[in-house]
Formats: sequence, structure tokens, C-alpha cells
Amino acid sequence: RYETLQIEAITSNRKNAAVEMKWSDLARINIAQELAKELETQTISCQAIIDSKDRRIREFLAELEEKNFTFVKAMTRAEEDVRKMTKLITENVRRQREVHRGQLKFFEDYLQKDRADLLAEQKKELDILFEQRRQREESEFLEQRQEREKQFHQKNEDLCHRDLDEFNKVKMSLEGSIHELEQHLERTMATYQLNKEKLDYNLQVLAERNKEHSAIEASYKTKLSKLRDAKQRISDKFVKMETTSRKDNGNLTEELARLMQQYRHALEKTRRFEEQDQKKFSDVWANNETEVRGLVEKVLDGDRIIHEQLLGLAWTAPTLDQIQQEIEVMSEAGTVTGKSSTAIVSSESGHTCGSAGGRFSVG
Repeated sequence: RYETLQIEAITSNRKNAAVEMKWSDLARINIAQELAKELETQTISCQAIIDSKDRRIREFLAELEEKNFTFVKAMTRAEEDVRKMTKLITENVRRQREVHRGQLKFFEDYLQKDRADLLAEQKKELDILFEQRRQREESEFLEQRQEREKQFHQKNEDLCHRDLDEFNKVKMSLEGSIHELEQHLERTMATYQLNKEKLDYNLQVLAERNKEHSAIEASYKTKLSKLRDAKQRISDKFVKMETTSRKDNGNLTEELARLMQQYRHALEKTRRFEEQDQKKFSDVWANNETEVRGLVEKVLDGDRIIHEQLLGLAWTAPTLDQIQQEIEVMSEAGTVTGKSSTAIVSSESGHTCGSAGGRFSVG
């Protein structure tokens, strides 16, 4: 197959080269009929190459199909062989397992029997060893016990002699202590008798004082009873006074509320009267102010006429401050009526007018 493919490749390359060379020759042909004939020949050559390739492809596809069929058959056969081999291996493993299980059972039984024999033999040896040790320990224990008894007996005798000496010493010491305690007891009894007499005397004194305290307590109880009665009377009196005070307080509170109401009404009336008086005063003031302004203008006009026409002097209108000063001077001199009379007399004499005009002009 490989040689066939090589031959096919070489042949195809040659044909392709011939076709390529023919294309260059066709480019130099100028006659249409020859060019058409050559193109047809070139087309036939190309188709031959294509047919050769298609034929080779069909051969390869047929061979591939055959190989696929062969591969499937081989795989089926291999699968069957594997299945049979698996079955044989499984059966062989099962037989081997049974054989090994039997051998293992045999070995286990043998080992159990051997173990039981060894345990029995070792138990006998241990019993013999324990018996020997027990006998040896019993003999040693008896010897040690006898030795300890001898030692204890000797120690007991030594302790008896030593304790006897100590007992004699302690006995003498205790006898001396008993003698001292007897003397101390006698002294204590004497002290006790003396204290008993003192306590009897104190008891009599306390009994007398108890009687006195009982009498005082009785008198205090009587006083306490009287004080309780007095307290009850005072409490009743206080309750009555408190009731009366509360009643008076309520009445006074109502009276205070009434007076406060009257006071507020009086304040309201006073405020209204003040407002009315203020309004009247403002109205009167406005009227008088208008009238006064008119009179001032007339006076100033008359003063100007006197200066300019009668006296032939230059007249200058006074300022508001000068007019205010003149009003204050006139207020200090007398009433408005008096000032009017003085002004009339001065105008008749002529001297007063001149002085007045001079005063205004100076201003």
C-alpha cells in the first residue's frame, strides 16, 4: 500500500506539473478556437487527475470499512476471550480460597492444640515453683517471727524498767501537784465564801433598789397615762382647729379670688380711663398746638411788618429754639392772659415792640 501511495503521488505530481506547464503555454495562444480546444484538453486532464484522486479515495474508504469490520470482529472476539478468562480466573480464585481456608483451619486447630499443651505444661511448672517458694517463705517467716518475738520480749523488759522509773518520778511530781492544788482549793473556798457574802449583801441592796424602782415605775406609768390623756385632748383640739383652719382657709381663698377679680376689673377700668384721658389729652393738645402755631405765625408776621414797615429794619425769622426760649420766659412771667395784656400795652407805647423786635433780630 505504501508503494502504491508513492507511485500515485509521483504520478499525480507529474500530471499536475504538466497541467501547470500547459497553463503557461495557453497564455501565449491568441486564437480563440485553438485556445478553446486546448482549454477543453486541459479540462479533460484536470478531470482525469480528479477522477484518479476520487478513485483512490474510494479505495481507501472501502479498505477503511473493511478494516473497521475486522476491528469490530477482533474486539468482539477479544471481549469474549476476556469474559471466558475472567470466569476461569474467578473459578480458580474460588478453588484456591477453599484450599487456603482448609489449610488455615488446619493450622489454627494445630496451633490451638499446641497452645493448650504449652499452657498446661507451664501451669504445672508454675504450680511447682509457687509451692517451692511458699515452703521457702514459710520457713523464713517462722525464723523471722521467732527472732522478732525475742527482740520484742527484750524491748518489753527494757521498757518496763524504764517506765517504772518514770512512773515513780511522775508519781512524786503528781503528789506534789495534788498538795499544791489542795492548798489552792482551800484559798479558793475562802475567797468563794467571801464573795458569797458580798453577793448576798449586793442582792439585798438590789432588792431594795428594785422596790424603789417599782414604785418609781408605777408613778411613771401614772404620769404616762395622764400624758396620754392630755395628748388625746390636744389631738382632738388640734383636729378641730385644723378643720376650722381649713374652713377659714377655704373662705379666705375664695375671698382672695374675689378680691383679685375685683382688682383685675379695677385695673382694667383704670387702663381704659387712662387710655381715654390720654386720647382726650392728645386731642386737646393737637387742637391747642394748631391754634398756637397759628398765633405764632400771626405774631411773627406782625413782628416782621413792624420791623420792615414801621421801623425800617431788616427782619430775620427766629429759629425753633429761640421760640421755645421765648415761650419758657413767658411761662415764667405769668399766664397767657397777662402776657397778652403786656403785649398790647407794649405795642401801644412802641418801646416794647422795639425791644421785642431787637430780641428776635438778635436771635
